[in-house]
Amino acid sequence: MTTANPLEALLERIRGIAGDATTERLLPDLSQFFEQFELVPKATFDNHLTALRDLNAQVQLLEERLAELESR
Repeated sequence: MTTANPLEALLERIRGIAGDATTERLLPDLSQFFEQFELVPKATFDNHLTALRDLNAQVQLLEERLAELESR
């Protein structure tokens, strides 16, 4: 898959297997299906997930420190 667009990459693979006519018939359904998703590369998703986990850990530490300060 050389293209960055997942739908185009999928269509290329389908075209190679089933031909142009089938691919053209599937295009509207596939486009509608993929519109419901925000597709991002896995590496980007993983980086964001790691950042969110780190932020959550920082929030927990700050909440613990705040609770300690409030209890004094």
